[in-house]
Amino acid sequence: MAIFIRFLMTPDQTTNEALTRINQLASQGQRIQALDLAESLLTKNPELTQAWLISAFLYFQTNQVNKATEAIAKARELEPDNKQVAFQQVMLLDAINLPQDALVTADWLSHNPPADDRMVEQLARFLEINHAFESAHRLFQRLSKSQPQHSGWKLKLAMIEQNYGRIEQAKELAKEALVIN
Repeated sequence: MAIFIRFLMTPDQTTNEALTRINQLASQGQRIQALDLAESLLTKNPELTQAWLISAFLYFQTNQVNKATEAIAKARELEPDNKQVAFQQVMLLDAINLPQDALVTADWLSHNPPADDRMVEQLARFLEINHAFESAHRLFQRLSKSQPQHSGWKLKLAMIEQNYGRIEQAKELAKEALVIN
């Protein structure tokens, strides 16, 4: 799993350099060294969300699942309204096979979706797979509006409507999907 960490705040130059070095080490497969540096950075800057995020994924990659969940929870605690942090939490919890733990955050994101359609798509599929159909429906609706020429979103909406027994709505959505194609 690649580490996708965006700078969530403006760190000072030394911190920025350390974060860059951690990402370099991780991308070179030197996870233990990267993790050592990340832990050192957290000792000096325990309120640094980026370092907690990086640490969470490094712990995951080094099979330290409990530490990974603790680190991602700390990042979320530091920035509870940050959609990117919330998204990363959902993806990590899903990757370590704790989808039930991720559903609360994923549902929150369905009401407060990130701007990136790729993130919205991943969340919608996660919610659908985990039978959180109402939340998935919200996100597929958003995708359908932001990508009106993508018939797949209409078909996803139609399937959810069918699952809820709303057959007429499902038929309408399926027809709309066919018109797009």
